[in-house]
Amino acid sequence: MERKSIVCFANSRKLNRKCFAGKDIASRSWVRPVSSRSGQEIEDTEQKLSGGGVAKLLDVISVPFESVRPQNHSAYQSENCLIANEQWKFEKSLNRHEALTFADSMADPLWLRHSPGNSDRVPKNQITKINHSLCLLLVEKLEITVSQNKYGEGKKVRAEFRSGVTDLDLSVTDCEIERVFKAKESGTYPVTQNVLLCLSLGELYRSPRSNNEDAYKLVCGLITQNPIV
Repeated sequence: MERKSIVCFANSRKLNRKCFAGKDIASRSWVRPVSSRSGQEIEDTEQKLSGGGVAKLLDVISVPFESVRPQNHSAYQSENCLIANEQWKFEKSLNRHEALTFADSMADPLWLRHSPGNSDRVPKNQITKINHSLCLLLVEKLEITVSQNKYGEGKKVRAEFRSGVTDLDLSVTDCEIERVFKAKESGTYPVTQNVLLCLSLGELYRSPRSNNEDAYKLVCGLITQNPIV
């Protein structure tokens, strides 16, 4: 077993559990702690901190690992590491200025070229061209859109922004951002301050409507200069 001190850039919704992701504070390489479940998601009880509660964005957490565990079907989620059955420990929190130094320099386009209307996904037949699935991106501004979910109950929250010359419209899985915006009326809400976005390329998902199998790009962490209310 070994421990890594990880800056939390995402602790987001995944199925009925969580997806935690961050950067090793020493090497600045990405790490995604995963469980041995088929979906590899993390229970809150598994990431419960020694002082109580769970990690918040920009917390530095000591996480215990058994091994590196990349996805079986592809190496694109190369950041995955299997957690050990030991307590997670809070070490400190970073401020936003410190967090900015961890931002990635991402060449455009983000995770391959895409056709109009499909900027939020990577087809299965393209996934082997990718060797990583996490990115911390600084964007000047974005828009949060809230709308009714036509395929189920409740509302959905999406983020629209530009990366280089690529316009992206991605689903938001950041739990706190979802909570804040699902309480608002349907509409578009601009966020004009510089924003740090943690983007993740999810596991392959087969749509029951189209039968296509794609990996979706997700906004799993959203860090602003001032709290969004």
